[in-house]
Amino acid sequence: MKRIFHKCVGFEYELNRKNLILQLISMTKEKAQFNDDELKKMIEITSKYLNKVSRKIESPNELFGDLLTIKALRDQPIRPFYKFVPQEIYDNYISKGSFQLGSLKYYRDIENESSKDRMEGFSNIIISTGERQIYTSLISGFDQYILCGTHTLEESEYMADRFGGVILKINSIGSFADKVMKAIGASDWQLREITYSDFKAYRVDQSAGDYHGRKAIWNFIQ
Repeated sequence: MKRIFHKCVGFEYELNRKNLILQLISMTKEKAQFNDDELKKMIEITSKYLNKVSRKIESPNELFGDLLTIKALRDQPIRPFYKFVPQEIYDNYISKGSFQLGSLKYYRDIENESSKDRMEGFSNIIISTGERQIYTSLISGFDQYILCGTHTLEESEYMADRFGGVILKINSIGSFADKVMKAIGASDWQLREITYSDFKAYRVDQSAGDYHGRKAIWNFIQ
């Protein structure tokens, strides 16, 4: 595993061409558990600190949302998929056979303010393992490309105003994804529903009984 230190950001880890930046990690004592209110307060404080120091952006006045549980969502590869794009993008690229996919990093830095998300790929993870909780803030998504759209036209006026008035309809997202995967040499693709939130906190249960490496963890974050 390769590790690189980025000043005021964190440690970047690379393994098998996959990258992850770890900004913060802590672990509770045995049998010590934070409740939801305590977790939200901790995330609020650490997020504001990291935003000031490493992201150089202001946090929202109030972080909101519920702690989300990571779970497998049902894929719907046959369902139609709609993509809203500006007329000029359609004329200059899509109508000529070109299509762009963006990484999470791309959408953090994109010039188009309507599509930009400076917090894209940033998240807080609460891992419940045995009688402990592990809390970490990290940056991910460097090795993945995304295509965002919608499966409904109920909000078409809003979507057109924000992203562009040309509506692309993909009748079978599964077939389309298979072709894109082969074209770019990807190993897999996934279809997921998205919840947009500035809170960006997820909870997951993970079985791990060996904590002999905890001294290394604490040395890492000091």
